[in-house]
Amino acid sequence: MKETAVALRYANALANCFDSATLDIVNNELKEIAALIEDNQELRAVLLNPAIPLDVKQKTIREIVKQANYKSETGDALRTILENGRIDITGVIAGEFEKLVFKSLGKVRVKVTSAAELSDEESGSLQGKLKSITGLDPVVDINVDPSIIGGVVAQIGSLVYDGSIKSQLEALRIKT
Repeated sequence: MKETAVALRYANALANCFDSATLDIVNNELKEIAALIEDNQELRAVLLNPAIPLDVKQKTIREIVKQANYKSETGDALRTILENGRIDITGVIAGEFEKLVFKSLGKVRVKVTSAAELSDEESGSLQGKLKSITGLDPVVDINVDPSIIGGVVAQIGSLVYDGSIKSQLEALRIKT
């Protein structure tokens, strides 16, 4: 809980530093670097080790930003997070920042599970329906799970629209 409150303060501060054109780019770059820090054990070891001097950590961040061709604003944000000893919650900060960016840009993240890969036509139709439901531009993450048998399950925040055959069969089973 405390971690989220701190992350939200950083996310708010970051969101106030950028214009709307830069927000989306910095959001994507921040998510990428957060995933890199989470997934790369060697990088985590360097950035989280208190015995490693701050200037070495800063140089590491500068090099990552340069190699990934990130905007300088992303590098500045990461260095601020690092210098304030919050690099360990970069993922949480990135998540909170994305919520603010999406709200500002009229977007919403939707997690969709389907029984099979969706065609481009099906994906486009789904995007249109999600936009009409939410009134926002959906950013869709699609996962395939054959266990739902057919249909789709869409999660928007804590709201779940379950149109899977599996749930329909379970509902029938409960009725009988």
